[in-house]
This record gives sequence, structure tokens and C-alpha cells, in this order.
Amino acid sequence: MTTTEEMWKTLYALIPITAKTSHLKALVLTYGHQVVIGRDITCDLQINSLEISRRHAILKSEDNNWFITDLESTNGLYINGKPVIAFSPYCLAIGDKISFGPSDQSKVVFEFVDDYCLSQRRAVKTPKRKLFDLNNENRDQLAVKRARNEWQQLFDSELSCAICHELFITAVSLNCSHTFCQSCIEEWKHSNDNKHHSSDGSDDEEDELDIRVINNDSHCCPVCRQTIVSQNRVLVLDNTIDYILQKWSPKLQEEEKEEEKDEEVSEEEEESEEYNVGGYHCVQIGDTFRRKRYLVIRKLGFGAFSTVWLCLDKKSDEYVAIKVVKSKKCFQESAQEEIDILSRIQSSDPNVERVVTFIDSFKIRGPNGKHVCLVFEVLGDSLMKFMNTSHKHGIPLNILKTIIRQVLEGLVYLHTKCMLIHTDLKPENVLLTINESQIGRMHSEVVDMIGGEKPLPTSFVSTASAKLIKKCDIYFKYDRQKCLKNVVKLNSKTRNNFIHNTISGEENLSEISIKIADLGNACYLYETHNSTIQTRPYRSPEVILGAGFSPTADIWSVGCMAFELATGDILFDSHETVRMSRNANHLKKIIEHLGPIPKSCRKGKYYNKYCTRSGRVIGCKRKSQYIIQSIDKLLVDEYEWDSTEAQKFADFLLPMLRIDSGIRTTASECLRHPWLNS
Repeated sequence: MTTTEEMWKTLYALIPITAKTSHLKALVLTYGHQVVIGRDITCDLQINSLEISRRHAILKSEDNNWFITDLESTNGLYINGKPVIAFSPYCLAIGDKISFGPSDQSKVVFEFVDDYCLSQRRAVKTPKRKLFDLNNENRDQLAVKRARNEWQQLFDSELSCAICHELFITAVSLNCSHTFCQSCIEEWKHSNDNKHHSSDGSDDEEDELDIRVINNDSHCCPVCRQTIVSQNRVLVLDNTIDYILQKWSPKLQEEEKEEEKDEEVSEEEEESEEYNVGGYHCVQIGDTFRRKRYLVIRKLGFGAFSTVWLCLDKKSDEYVAIKVVKSKKCFQESAQEEIDILSRIQSSDPNVERVVTFIDSFKIRGPNGKHVCLVFEVLGDSLMKFMNTSHKHGIPLNILKTIIRQVLEGLVYLHTKCMLIHTDLKPENVLLTINESQIGRMHSEVVDMIGGEKPLPTSFVSTASAKLIKKCDIYFKYDRQKCLKNVVKLNSKTRNNFIHNTISGEENLSEISIKIADLGNACYLYETHNSTIQTRPYRSPEVILGAGFSPTADIWSVGCMAFELATGDILFDSHETVRMSRNANHLKKIIEHLGPIPKSCRKGKYYNKYCTRSGRVIGCKRKSQYIIQSIDKLLVDEYEWDSTEAQKFADFLLPMLRIDSGIRTTASECLRHPWLNS
């Protein structure tokens, strides 16, 4: 066996079992990359200049063997119930049961799938060194959707060979749904291949069994005699485990390559399938709306229900943003409700500073139906996009104070003058303002491209327009065939030059200005409030418990948003687990950071569904199951904030995050807080 030092030199992926992964996407690992799963981020050991955790690591050697080693963990590493000596790598084999500590409850069973090292809880794909968190209890079964869809599916019963009826670990599944053990399928295949070779005289070497298309009609299932089109390899971790790998096929590999090819572009484009009856309207640069009053200049973005376009208002000679809503009836009705609310806001104060300015509305008819169009002032990127582009680990506090102050000023106006509750405050719905010169640059870039040889980015036009140009050519008013043929996909960096004209440089950051947008879900204070509102990470406890809501629900969202902008992480990142629903898990995280649910909040219609009489979450009744950590301690321990600054920020957040909405602070009171004005 190679020495520990030599093995670290050939390290493919370093996976300490105690750090924090990002969710909903694969994390690409590099040499020495620390991946924390739990809350302990102790990291003071170095091997060959690699900074690693003091707990455990999994690695792959040059001879393609997988090893696990214990790096002075607290509980110790146990393989098949036997302890492993620290710093002594153990070569894993199929069926090995790994536990961290002597407890049987934390048992993990590993399997090897080509270049995958797989466990019931996490897996590593070595060619690109991607870590997938499949079912990690420390992170509440945080599951990567892409990994599950690619090679994991639920399996309800024990597997046995259709011929010999023996249980197996490695199996072959045919398109007729019968499954066979390796030995039986090889014997069957060999006998059929011999018949085939004797008939045509071919001496070709036998192909691998893993992925192979068989076009010969003589290949039939040994049980049902159905013709076999293809055969796929399925690997099962254990004959009692609930999860197995999804049937592997070349199609999945092609989809993965296609995903990687368009990974940067896909986030900027709507689905072409949505350009149908009831869906998006086909818009092109040069189109005009409302009797040629509005001229389409370029595309600004899209949402689940609409596309947004930069247009020139020929009447006022100013730039506007026009939201073209999908034509389905429910979207039309929702848009009309939004128009009524926006009109109310505009009539209360036409010069309001912190809420998006609504200018006009009209309807258009296209090949996909009737579309409601809303005209707004032009705004820049959302806070979410701004943070992800420039400040992934948090916005500087002086800028954060400016942003939160302006958001609260907007809420004061909505709550007191308009008598409205926003109900969906989040970074995506707070937009940065831009000036006329920045809008002009966006316009001139398009003009230069159309007039010259430079192709238009796909972000400037509807994604599907080029694909549907032949079908919809009769509807288009201008001949754009030559222009659209030159449309190309730009990489992320190039596209950002067109999209992110909002803010650049620390000097402009000090003058940052925002406006609250997307009031389509807003409701009046005097209405009955029993529905579910707010996007999940910003949802208040009274909404989860079904206890009704008030304007202070918006204040809760601001508190969650302030923490996220300051740290780059969601405060209450909840996920469904085997024992708890997502709502229950959300309440558990609230309790961990803010304390127990007060008796005054136990009147909600869903309280008994998620909580016990004592105020603990169902499925998490023992006190030891809660990781109690106050906001200020969280900032110090996990984000390395100065304790004084963390305490001041926590003092600002806690009144907004009071679990009892009746004593939660208001927007006006928040504006007077010392932290915001320091």
C-alpha cells in the first residue's frame, strides 16, 4: 500500500466530513478545497501544503482504489464495526459499512460506480471532482436535484435475479423490466453471441456488458422472450437499502455535456417551449406597441410569467421598461390586479422614491393570444444579481445600511400611505436604479450591433424567436432574417458587459439607490389574510403556522434579507427530511436561532400539525436535536465577524425577527435604530 504522503500527492478529491456545501448545484472540488458539512470548521492541519479538516477524508489513489482515513476525529472512524487507526488509510470494498463513531445509526454503505465513490449520504465524481450531497442528515437531507435525477431513484423491494432468484449487488436491467445477476446475464449473452458468431463467421471481440445496444433480433429476454433493444447496468448499494442508481444511458451523458455547454447561458433565457398559446409573446427589436408609441430597443430579462423589454417612449422621448405578460387567462387576471394596486400606489404619491414608478398599461394581441403589458420606469439589476455578481460573501456594511434604510422607507410608504402589504419581499424584488446615460449606453450598443457586423447577444431578443422565426414570420413586421441568423450565444463575461451597467466602482457604491418592485402579490391591510404568502426563505412563522399575517410579515422578510445580504447565506435554509416536512424544519431552524415559539403564536390552524404542546417541532422532540445558536454567535463562529459588530447587527435584526408578530417592530421603528444610523 502506498504511504499516506504519496496518496495525498495523487489526491483526486478532498472531502472532510464536517463542512458546508452549497445546495441545489454540484460543488467543483480543487486540491485542498475544504468542504464543510456540519458546523465545525476546525481546519489547522496541513499535509503537503494542503489545508484539510481534522476529521475525515476520502481519496482515490493512482491504482483506482478508494481510501478513507481518520484525521483525528472526535468520534473515530469505524469500518464494519471495527475502529480504524488515525492517519492509516483503509482501502474500501463493496459492502463496507462505515460509521463515524460506534453508533449503528450513522452507518453508511459505500459502492463504486465507474469513477464514482458513492454512499447513501454523499458521492464524489472524480473526472470533474464534483461532490454531491445525496442524503446528509447534518444538512437535513440537502439533496442535489441534478445528482438525484442523473443516477438515483427510489427502490421499494429487495432485488433478485429473474433466473436464479439470488439477491445481488451488481445487476443488469433489460428494457422488458426483468433484472438479472451478473453471472446469469453473462452466461445467457455468451450463448447467444456464440450462435450469432457461428452464423456470420465474425470473430469480433465481445463488447463490454455495461452499456451496449443490441440490434440482433435473436437477443431476447430469457424469461419473457421479449426482444432486447438495450441493456443497462444498475448498481445497488445493498439488498436492503432504499436507494439505487438510476439506469445509466448514453443519453444522460449527452445531456450532461449539453448542460455544461450552455450552463452560463441557460440562466439568462426563458424556455422556448413557453412560446405557445397561453405563453410568452414573440417580441423582436424594432417592434412597436400602442400605435407605434413604444419602440422596442432590447431585452432586459424575463420571469416565470413575462418578458421585460427596454423601449423608447416616442411621446415623452424617454426610456421605459415594458413587461409583456403571458396570455393565459390566470396571468391576465393577475396582471390586472397588479395594475389596480400600482395605480393605487401612484395616486397616493406620484413622486414616491422607493417604489417602482408605474407609467401605463395596455393590451396586445399576438399569435399566442392576448397579452397584458405594463409600462414602468427603467431599473437595473436586482439585489440578488448584484450580490451574486460582485459580493457573493456579503455586501459591505456601509452599503448594506443604505440599502436596508431605503427598503424600510419604501415599506413605510406602502404600509401607512397605501395600506398595502407587499407579501413577497426578497433580494430579487428589490432593484437598483440607473440613470439616463446608462440606459443610453444600452441603446447605443444595440444600434451599433444592428448597423455593423457585430452579432446581437441572445439576451437582447426572445430566446425562442430565432427558433420560431419561420413559423411566426408572417406576424413580424420587419425583415429580420439576416439579423437573426447572426445571433450567437456570448459567454457570461461578455454578456455581463451589456447587462450589468448598473454600478461600478466604490465611488458609485456609496450612492447606491434602490426601489421595491414586483407588487403583483401585494394585498390590502383590510383584507382577510389567511393565505400562504412570501417566498420560502423569507416566510414568517405566523404564515407557516396559519395564524394570519399583517404588515409585520414584510418586516420579517427584511430581517431575513438583511442577514443574507450581509453574509451571502440564507438565514433559514429549510429542507424536507424523512422525519420532518419542510415547514417543520423551517420552524426548527427558527427555534435554533431565535428561541422557542411563544404561547401567543400557538393558535395557528397548522400549529398542531408541526409542533407539540410544549412548543417543540414534531420529529425533533429531544432538546439534543436542536443546534442552539444565537444570531450574534452565528456571525462570529461561522462568518468570523468582530463580536462587537456582530452584537450591534444582531440587535438591529432581532426586533424584526420576533416570532410573535404582535410585538414585532415596524418599519418606522427600524429606521430609528442606532445601527442603521451609525
